[in-house]
Amino acid sequence: MEFYNIPNGNGTKIYVDPQFVSEELISYLNEKCYDIITDSSLASDDIFFFTPCLDEHINSCKDDYVSKKIKKLRACFEGELVSEPLTITFPKDHFPENLPPLPFVLKNIDENGGIEKFILRTPEQLEILKRFYDEVNDYDFNRRAQKANEEWKCLGKQIIFDRETGKSNTSICMFILDYKEMFNEKMVIQEYIETPTKYNTSIRVLTSSTGDVFCGSLKYMEPSNPDTNYYGDFDIYLSDPSSPYFLGNESIISNTVAGGNSIVFGKNNYSEIEKSVLCEHGINPANATIPESVSKVAKKIAVSCRREIGAISGMDFIYDKNTKTWKFLEQHEFPMLTTYAEANNIPIPTDNIEEYVFHKDLDLNVRLRALSLFMAKKKLTEEEQKSLKLK
Repeated sequence: MEFYNIPNGNGTKIYVDPQFVSEELISYLNEKCYDIITDSSLASDDIFFFTPCLDEHINSCKDDYVSKKIKKLRACFEGELVSEPLTITFPKDHFPENLPPLPFVLKNIDENGGIEKFILRTPEQLEILKRFYDEVNDYDFNRRAQKANEEWKCLGKQIIFDRETGKSNTSICMFILDYKEMFNEKMVIQEYIETPTKYNTSIRVLTSSTGDVFCGSLKYMEPSNPDTNYYGDFDIYLSDPSSPYFLGNESIISNTVAGGNSIVFGKNNYSEIEKSVLCEHGINPANATIPESVSKVAKKIAVSCRREIGAISGMDFIYDKNTKTWKFLEQHEFPMLTTYAEANNIPIPTDNIEEYVFHKDLDLNVRLRALSLFMAKKKLTEEEQKSLKLK
């Protein structure tokens, strides 16, 4: 692949996690004379983080890393006009007691692309969710045990699995899923934000750790039934009509990956629908830009959390119709770069395999662009320091 042309590093230190990049890229960075650090314990806060730095030498587990990142992220909202929706986490051993009023959203914070986001509107749906929480460990175990017996009839005897270890009276083993633990680690309940149009809407902002905004777009999509392809451990039960825990909720996602529409900021012309959607969100179609309050917080998060996030970040914000303010939804260390491609008139392949390679290569090049910005600002700072010494 052809890499984004970056300036000579002259020994500038950058952190790279080898599991996220290719040997080809590391060779390119070496050729450009960058001092590559792969040991997180040797990475100081003032260097450039090409990828997220998980700091495995100080974090006991992923939860530890995530909690520290969230704490730093939330500090970025202090004194700003953008806030987070009310969010309730799941305790380790029971269903949360103090819930926001219905409707509210149940979502998996580990999933991207609109996967495993459920809106609950009725008391009946809430009762189904509580029953799911109480029963799913046993139900899932029995369901998968039955499926294994159907698939392995050729063994000629019933397979009996141990509930704790997943081992059986045959060579077949089962991985035990603890949904209570997964609720605690991955799922949150969040207040539902009513947007100002008939569409599901949100803003995607792509920033660099240098505090630069690359692009942004307003996503909009008509409410619809959830996708019938069930990808996650939760939606195989909560979204499947054949499941005893089927919620029957509509889709609340707006991203283009799921078929939504994208209004890229900075265009000269917009359709009548796009103009209407922009206006309802307080954005002037004649000069459509990312709202200042959103841009300010996005840059603040990208810079403050650059160690945990890395060179680039995709952040999603939603407009609250009732308070007329923007609220922060989520942040992605490895965002889909569809908005970036749209903003820069880069055609996206339609073939699935080609598209995967395209997004992977684009991700690396956008990170290299962020590195180039870092070097430019570093050079400017050095020149300013020299100027002060001369004075």
